[in-house]
Amino acid sequence: MGIAFAIAALIVGLILVGGITWLISSSSHISVLESAKIVGPLGTPLVLVVAAAIAAWKQKVFREFEPRLNVIHHVTHRDIGASYVHIGVVVTLHNSSNRRILLGTGRAKVQKISPVTDDKVLSLYSDSKSGDGNTYYPPAWPTLDDFEIRYGRFPTAVEPGERHQTAIEFIVGNGVKSLCIYTFFYNANENWGWGATSFYDIDHICKCENCRCTGATMDGEAALEAP
Repeated sequence: MGIAFAIAALIVGLILVGGITWLISSSSHISVLESAKIVGPLGTPLVLVVAAAIAAWKQKVFREFEPRLNVIHHVTHRDIGASYVHIGVVVTLHNSSNRRILLGTGRAKVQKISPVTDDKVLSLYSDSKSGDGNTYYPPAWPTLDDFEIRYGRFPTAVEPGERHQTAIEFIVGNGVKSLCIYTFFYNANENWGWGATSFYDIDHICKCENCRCTGATMDGEAALEAP
């Protein structure tokens, strides 16, 4: 792709140089050779200008037609049974591009951030950095659930400007305090797509009568929009 672009820019530049040479020769009544000597020093800068203009146009065109999907999480929770908490995640997929997007499968994962032991925390953060200490990777928090999202037999279409919602549910033990929620949605028939990560703190429902406990709540919510 890069070589083809360079060749195309060179050809366009040479055509322009040749055209300018011919115009000077015709209007000044001098030979083409003499006209070429005049235009020659401007040839390389002209080709570079043409290449830069084509590159800028190409980038603009690709950015306008590049598919973009904003992934937004809305998370709530409620106690269920005596020992569990139900986590509801409504994922809104907003097509902010000018192209129709076809969604194939997706993936959802929930990880436990808290509670964990101090030794586990130090181990996870140590493992999240490369050997040189300059590259960071997300800590591998303990996974509570990890599954595939399927839309059915055919891909789901999200038209430009439209929003598509998908509801995801998890069940976690009522001893869990904080979660890392990750979703990813694949472009149909492609191995790439769009994802988002949310961090969510669970405030367990207080069952005291006339509750005055600090932070007691019936629902919690959090939202995150991917760049």
